[in-house]
Amino acid sequence: ITSFFYKLIKIFYRRQKVLITLHGDIDFIQQNKSRFRNYLGKFFIWSFKWKDVMTKYIVLSKQIKDNLIETQYLEAAELYAINHPYLFKAEVVHHTPSKPLRVGHIGLASLEKNTQLIFKLAENLREEVLSGQIHFSIIGTATQMDAYQNQLVDYNPQSGMLSKAASDAKIAELDYIVFFYSDDNYRFCSSGAILDAINHEIPIVSLANQGFQAIFNEASVPVGYLCADLPAMTD
Repeated sequence: ITSFFYKLIKIFYRRQKVLITLHGDIDFIQQNKSRFRNYLGKFFIWSFKWKDVMTKYIVLSKQIKDNLIETQYLEAAELYAINHPYLFKAEVVHHTPSKPLRVGHIGLASLEKNTQLIFKLAENLREEVLSGQIHFSIIGTATQMDAYQNQLVDYNPQSGMLSKAASDAKIAELDYIVFFYSDDNYRFCSSGAILDAINHEIPIVSLANQGFQAIFNEASVPVGYLCADLPAMTD
């Protein structure tokens, strides 16, 4: 909402240069979320249509910039694209694949990230899970997962936000990191969680989406696997 009221206040400071960084909430402009989030997205849209030559926006990938220009809410001259900021470790501790093979989802687990699909993926590999060949887990805070949970994925529905040190320690134990983001919810925002995976040099297995495809294309070494659908991930 403040994005719109900012433009109102800016009338009195027309010569002031302002840079605004857009991140997760900007995806509300897709108008495919809950009624409340779609309502919030309208404030973004209204503010973007209200032009101010001294206001510029920073987005966290070139792909996001291109997608915003495509909406025609913002123009190229209003946008700067930078890579998602991240502090990478100088050294990474490597370990050989474990038994069971440890596969996890990292970052906030939510329906918008399609995290519920990890339970379906585990179900598809039920025999391997029950025989101790594969272990699935969710690392971090989980919301709206209760209706999908099964006994095949290890997660704590009461888990709060982990400290950076605790999160890093749990991530380092994984052999593969899975993501289920789709362009329906991640066309206009970037993921810090994928940078956690890259920082730990842990292979990624993800459903294909624009943001991850751009990162995979830019990488000079293999990052992991992009899959067309859940059956492909299962294979």
